[in-house]
Order: sequence, then structure tokens, then C-alpha cells
Amino acid sequence: MSIKLSPLEATQLKALEQLTHQLSPEQALWLSGYFQGLNHSPGIKSEEYVSSKTASDTQRTRLTILYGTHTGHSESIAKKLHEKAVANNIDSTITAMDEYNVRNLKDEKNLLVVVSTHGEGEPPLMAEDFHQFVTGKRAPKLKQLNYSVLALGDKSYKYFCKTGLDIDHALSSAGATPITPAVTCDVDYQSNAAQWIEKVIEVLSKQNLQTHVTENSEVTTDGQAIEYSPANPFRAKVLDKVRITGRESDKEVYHLEISLENSGMVYEPGDALGIIAQNPEKLVKEILSTLGHSASETVDTHAGKTTLEEALKHHYEVTILTRDILKNMPQKQAAKSLKPF
Repeated sequence: MSIKLSPLEATQLKALEQLTHQLSPEQALWLSGYFQGLNHSPGIKSEEYVSSKTASDTQRTRLTILYGTHTGHSESIAKKLHEKAVANNIDSTITAMDEYNVRNLKDEKNLLVVVSTHGEGEPPLMAEDFHQFVTGKRAPKLKQLNYSVLALGDKSYKYFCKTGLDIDHALSSAGATPITPAVTCDVDYQSNAAQWIEKVIEVLSKQNLQTHVTENSEVTTDGQAIEYSPANPFRAKVLDKVRITGRESDKEVYHLEISLENSGMVYEPGDALGIIAQNPEKLVKEILSTLGHSASETVDTHAGKTTLEEALKHHYEVTILTRDILKNMPQKQAAKSLKPF
């Protein structure tokens, strides 16, 4: 490795070479994952959000304004909205949708969206990624969020204001609370847009900062956070599953994206994920029906007493005819099942 081509200082490079020289293959693999995780850490925010806050800023209502535009009208409205918010002592940030880090959405308190619809119901180019995120499976729950949408469109098209209405529906479905109902605007948008700005600023100006919704997290009835473990696993949602090996490959390797929303768990580079699966419910019911046993019947397992249904679901291999099953099967039952050719 050439020092001239490396961004590291000479002392850093020397320390790195000493470290890597001593690593085993397993340690090198872990270190690779560590650095990769640092590069994609959700805690790293985009430049527009890295700013110094004064003590007075923390006492003001925080507002994020997002705009997605094709002709520039949405941007113009968003800027007027931002100026009005600042004039009313609201801590406002304005960002184009294609510059917004969607991972920050779960941390927003107040969000105002100004977006147009392009052609037959399509989002403008700069709004495509945001629209896809909030309307897709990766969108987080947003019970802490207050929001409103100003949708621009043209009634001469079949899907009038579809992009804005899609986003409004998605935010509502995620648990967010509307500050005002979504407002749709035709090509003569000025009057409706002005009325919407006045209304949302009025509501935000009256907002009591002490009554902000707290962070959304799962807690027990006594207010203590749930601790998850192999004995009490978190039921996570699989967001995406993509095979990353070629069709001609003998191996099947998949890229999985799993949501940890509301779990309270935070991954660090190098952490491992344990997956605890359960047997198919349909198969368990077929076994119970065939054997003539009740699902609520109590049985002893290595994890203690539980119902037969629970045992078949979570504690035993029932999808494959294993050697142990054959070995433990009573001989007389095995004999009965054998029939002459």
C-alpha cells in the first residue's frame, strides 16, 4: 500500500499494517464488517442537518419542510412557508426531497410536505425515492409525528395530486397525526396554498413543547423497557429478501433486511444476528389432527411445561423425518405401517 495513495497519516498507516499483519481470517472478516457498518451508520446525518443549536433553539417547535417539484412551484411555496415559520419563532428546516435522509423521518416531530404530481400520477424525479420509501415496507411507524401535505396537480390529468395523496395516506397509515387534512391544488394554486400556510403555522405556533409525543418504543406495563433474548425473541419484520448469488451457483446466498423498529435494540458494527424460526402452523395443526391430540394438552419439554401446540411450533423439528424420530418410534407401530408389496 502506498502512503501517497492513502488518506491515512504515516503513523495511522503503520498502526494499521501492524494490526492487519496479526489478524486471523475470522478477525479480518469481523473488522471488515465493523468498518462497513461505520460507513452506513444510521446515526450519521446528511450535511444539511449538521448545525449548531443554541439554547433558545431547543425551546422552540421544531419543523421540517420537504418539497418535491418538477416546475419549481412546490419549492417556491415551501420557501414562503419556511419564511413564515421562522417569523413565528419556529425552528424550521427546509430540504429538497432528494437531499433528505429518510432515516431521519422516525425522529421528526413536525413535518410539512409540499409536492407536485408529474404526468399520470407519477412523483417528480426529485421526490421518487422519498415517495417509494414512505409508501413501501421500509417505512417506520411514525406515532410521534405531526404532519400535513400540500399536494399540487392538474385536474386535466386522471390521477390528480396522486403523489401528495399517496404520501398523506402513507404517513397516516404509519400512525402520524395530521395537523390539517391534506390540501389539493389545481394549476391555480396560490389561494389554497396561502390558506394552508396560514392554518399550519397557526397550529404549530400554538403547540405546547411540553406535550410532544415521546419516542415510540415497546415497554412493559410498569414502564420498563422489554429485554429481548433467545428465550424472549423480538418478532421482527423482514423488509426485503434478495438472492445475491447467480442462477448457475450451487449455493443460495440472500441479502435480508430486517426491521428492528420498536425493539429498542441498536446494532453496532460486528454484532451478530440470531434468527429463531417457528414451524408452520398448518403443519402443526395437521400433526395434532392426525394424532388426535388437543392443542392445549400440557407436555414436558427441555424449556419446561408448555402446551403441545406450542411445543410443536417452537421446540421440536417436525418438518423433517430425522434419525431420532425413526429410532424412537415403537417397533409395533413401525411394523403396522409396513405393508407387503
